[in-house]
Amino acid sequence: MTAMKHIISIFLAAWMLVGCSTLGPSSAQDASATSKVLFRGQEHVLIWIEGAPSMGMAIASTVIGSMGLESSTVARIHQAISPADSTPVRVAVSGEDSRFVAKAILAALDQVQGDLPKLTLAYVGNPADAGDIRAAVEAKGGTFLFAPS
Repeated sequence: MTAMKHIISIFLAAWMLVGCSTLGPSSAQDASATSKVLFRGQEHVLIWIEGAPSMGMAIASTVIGSMGLESSTVARIHQAISPADSTPVRVAVSGEDSRFVAKAILAALDQVQGDLPKLTLAYVGNPADAGDIRAAVEAKGGTFLFAPS
């Protein structure tokens, strides 16, 4: 029982630290304005991921990151990027919880079979997550754009 209390305490402490430091842009409007600049006015899709800081979101973020489980968020991103194997796709992804957004992007890219040479993916979020996303997008043959939130 004591070990379980320690695990829960560590999880809660980590959640509080991560949750406070990974908030994304303050609104979908901010992310939209930023993505328009990144894409230089070209038509693109913005996927804004809602998410109030809550225990449920922290657990979802952990599960997506550790197990790669599909969620509706991952499915939305996957659906948007999948045609980029043969059709030009420009998509920006951002949200209230940058860490959750980053893990969802990585999970969606991981689910794609094959390359995405016609993908341009913009991430508006925490710079700490940008490197992993860049590597995953470029590994699929796509182009990565980034702006800090």
